[in-house]
Amino acid sequence: MNPHSLAVAGLSSEQTLVRAFLGPWLVGGCLDLLFMGVLGCQLVNYYNWYKDDSINLRLTVAMLALLNVLKSAECFASLWIFLINHYGDINTALAMSSRMESKNNLL
Repeated sequence: MNPHSLAVAGLSSEQTLVRAFLGPWLVGGCLDLLFMGVLGCQLVNYYNWYKDDSINLRLTVAMLALLNVLKSAECFASLWIFLINHYGDINTALAMSSRMESKNNLL
């Protein structure tokens, strides 16, 4: 992504980079938190309504919920590193962001 194509009047190039690269991480983290609440409600409803399901299916649902919680924890750990530990250090945040995206085999 070319940071010069994202330039906004009155913002420095560093502020433009923060908006372009760290803003989506923050918005995604907030949406992730919202959907974790939805998942929690669905999980409680599933275990209350479908008590006759096999133990394998119930364990699979629990495993998927645990994986989703771990994914959310990773997202918020990344946000903590970007926005707290390296506050004001846009170059480190950009390097970490690109390194994580390049190691993601799903993209």
